[in-house]
Amino acid sequence: MKGLRNVKRAFTTLFGKKTRKIEFDSKAGEEQQITEIPIIPKDEEINVAKYDKQWESYIKNYEKNILPARKFDKKIRILAISDTHNNLNYANISDDLIDTNNKGIDLCILLGDISTNDLKIITSIIPINKTIGILGNHDSFGFLDRYKIKNMNLAAIETKNNVCITGIQGSIKYKEWEYPSFTQTESINAMDKLCPADIVISHDTPYDYTSHQNTAHKGLIGISKYIYDKQVPINIHGHLHNNRIRELPNGAKSIGIYGISYIVIDRDDIQIEKIPFIKGEQCAE
Repeated sequence: MKGLRNVKRAFTTLFGKKTRKIEFDSKAGEEQQITEIPIIPKDEEINVAKYDKQWESYIKNYEKNILPARKFDKKIRILAISDTHNNLNYANISDDLIDTNNKGIDLCILLGDISTNDLKIITSIIPINKTIGILGNHDSFGFLDRYKIKNMNLAAIETKNNVCITGIQGSIKYKEWEYPSFTQTESINAMDKLCPADIVISHDTPYDYTSHQNTAHKGLIGISKYIYDKQVPINIHGHLHNNRIRELPNGAKSIGIYGISYIVIDRDDIQIEKIPFIKGEQCAE
């Protein structure tokens, strides 16, 4: 078939199972139908644009055989904060955060790219024992630990209202640097080991081949595959600097957060109240 002549096939062992290894020549065309996890040389995988079509083909084919997401049959109230990038000012947000905390939040979830100054403001208002988080791709390793905040990267907790939450830090690795990031393959390997959860929090978004973002901002395959394999109903993420709810092919809801939002998830109902974090900021989506 045209476009497949440069694809070499072999067999290897992955996750303890015999599976097909597919090595790609960069000249291979877009007509490939990739049904197995692409095996790409590790030193090549940060070239995300070069291999994006292979990953897109893989996840599109994977989505043909997924099961529906589980129903979220619980209620949780969340203060979600993401990508504030040193823009918080106590005078601008203190009243809103105090009011939100007084509503009786179950959790404050930090979704990454939050500076030291921002975190000091947040923790001066929101109790640390109600706060969990993950690192963004601009956060230093150990940042949350220094403030005794539970790091949810590849970890899990169960809330008092029996909601199980897990998470993954960072973004797709699109260059060599010492910040939290994963290649697509690394994200799959890491998340395949996680148990099913009700909510998966992430800095990056589940992979989105419909996105008009550049390939460094189209998301992680590992998040998508985890949501499909474990039938996870809810994802909450940051990174893209927009606020939206996206329905994934299995019916799961992916909630994008930029700044500060109060989220109430009550079974099938999701209510989001945007809280301005920059003076004069408009709350329109």
